[in-house]
Amino acid sequence: MPSDNALFNCGQDHEINYVASLYLEQQKVRELLKEKCADGVISHWTHKKLYTWLESQGFTKIK
Repeated sequence: MPSDNALFNCGQDHEINYVASLYLEQQKVRELLKEKCADGVISHWTHKKLYTWLESQGFTKIK
């Protein structure tokens, strides 16, 4: 099991905002993260898995 700091925490707005800030399409990423958190799709994902998934969805990482 990954450590807590490796897991994306849907319950933390600052974490959603941080991940969104890593992408050119910040607002769209933020909206998608909130939607997927609400329906439980990305619960218990690692940051690495989340970044890979976002890039597979066509988002461009800037950092």
